[in-house]
Amino acid sequence: MKLNIVNMGLLLKEEESHEIIHYKKYSSLKCLIENKKPNLIIHGVSNAGKTYLIEYILKKVFGGYRDVSEDKYSFKANSNYYIFDFNNHLKHIIIKKINSIVKNYDHFNDTIKYIVIDNYNNIPDLIQKNMKVFMEKYSDTSRFILLTNKLFSIDPSLRNGCFNIRIHEPMKYDKFIYFKHLLEKYSVKYNGFLLLKNCEKYDIDHIARIYYDYDIKYHNIYERINGDIYKIMNSVFTIDEIKTLSMNIKELNLDISKIFSSFFKKNPYSDSKNKLIIKEITHYNYIIKKAYRDIISIEALLIKIYHILHYG
Repeated sequence: MKLNIVNMGLLLKEEESHEIIHYKKYSSLKCLIENKKPNLIIHGVSNAGKTYLIEYILKKVFGGYRDVSEDKYSFKANSNYYIFDFNNHLKHIIIKKINSIVKNYDHFNDTIKYIVIDNYNNIPDLIQKNMKVFMEKYSDTSRFILLTNKLFSIDPSLRNGCFNIRIHEPMKYDKFIYFKHLLEKYSVKYNGFLLLKNCEKYDIDHIARIYYDYDIKYHNIYERINGDIYKIMNSVFTIDEIKTLSMNIKELNLDISKIFSSFFKKNPYSDSKNKLIIKEITHYNYIIKKAYRDIISIEALLIKIYHILHYG
């Protein structure tokens, strides 16, 4: 199955506030920004969702941004906010741009500009001193939101002058509920067991790429397993291949009855062999459900089917 979604960003932009993974932080942060409270430091581990959450709130409060390229670097701009990523090596040029923004005060609209600096932990001490000057000197016209993976990389005096909020990395079940809701909302087929495993192993961005990348093709997992079974049954017996397939069935938590109901619809074997296979599947399906180490029973069933097909 190929998703008819242009990219994952298009899907995620349609989320409502209660659907985002950090919905508990959403209301308090939105309130702080709307009420022009002091400068903010948003900190937490890498890929916890800090950047997405702040961008989401700013878009909800002030509207969307445009991507701007100047002097070999890029940033995101709205009449009310700017977002800079300090992973860029041209930090001195970005600082000059920030300086021009905070100095350019709109006296007619009496607005506060928000300056978001992502990856603030990459800023050297000298530039941090410039940032401190900006925050103190232009507090009537600007607010700063600093996003960092390392809170203590920020100058202590600057840190004490900001409102600090920690964004925790979502637990696997938080991610599972979040992506399960979105996948079902947009009718994306998925395997619940695999989704939970992905939520256990990967961060939010990586999981999003797995399910929303338009270049990825998704296949019915039962059809793939059936293809593997046919391949093994029609080849020279190899115990390693049977063990690998059994482990795959176990890891995917697939239903044995469903696997072989599809197997029987397409197989070219005689009625007598099919009856023997059905008898073995019925027998082993009961054992597999009760077994402590069901992978051994899955291996035994596949070996038994191979024996029936090749030796009657």
